[in-house]
Amino acid sequence: MELRVLRYFLSVAREGLGCLLAFDRLVDTGPDSPLCFRPLTPPLHSRLFFVWKKYAMFSPAAEALLDEVKSRMCLWNPAR
Repeated sequence: MELRVLRYFLSVAREGLGCLLAFDRLVDTGPDSPLCFRPLTPPLHSRLFFVWKKYAMFSPAAEALLDEVKSRMCLWNPAR
């Protein structure tokens, strides 16, 4: 459901019918994209949490995503 909502708001922004407020690098804003990123001033900060079941079985793609997220987190502590 959430991905469909994000796609809807992306299409609205691409057509010039509105704006999308999102985290930096959440959507493609590269040279071929009609979208651009404009930081807010003053900057807003938000905490982001990843939550999963303790003994969940993941698909290979989900496992790769989780490994990537863990490798990029500043304060990763698996003991918590």
